Amino acid sequence: MTWAWQVATVAAGAAMIVLPAASEPTGAALIAAGAALVAASVVPPFRRWPGAGTLAAISAVAACALVRPPVVVLAAEGLVILAYLLLLDGPHGVPLSAAALRRWLRQQAVTGCWAAVTSAAVLVTLAVRVPGSAALMVAGTAAAVAAAIVALPRRQR
Repeated sequence: MTWAWQVATVAAGAAMIVLPAASEPTGAALIAAGAALVAASVVPPFRRWPGAGTLAAISAVAACALVRPPVVVLAAEGLVILAYLLLLDGPHGVPLSAAALRRWLRQQAVTGCWAAVTSAAVLVTLAVRVPGSAALMVAGTAAAVAAAIVALPRRQR
């Protein structure tokens, strides 16, 4: 991971952690844990462990659930989380030439598109108030998550 790539990853991770707190500064412990996980996700001993970045993203989602920011902030948060996870999964140890960057972006296109569709589905689910059926809202959210899981590329063994 080059120095510029690490800076971009940490910047996206910091924005991911701070954005929910900007609307209502609560949950200092959750913010501190998320910031520590973002830092750990780029430090060499933990960089290869995918759990650090995943837990950092989960802490950002949990902060959004606790704070309940406006839908616009949720939309921005979804895009920042996507950017952080894509940057975290960037090419490691490869000189970042224009051709390598284009190849990596092409490989991430399907995942990025499905993640954006899933984010939009979740945002619509959160924005629309359904007073009659909470089960319908849960089923819609579960369907969006299932679509994202199906769309994720599988690692070849």
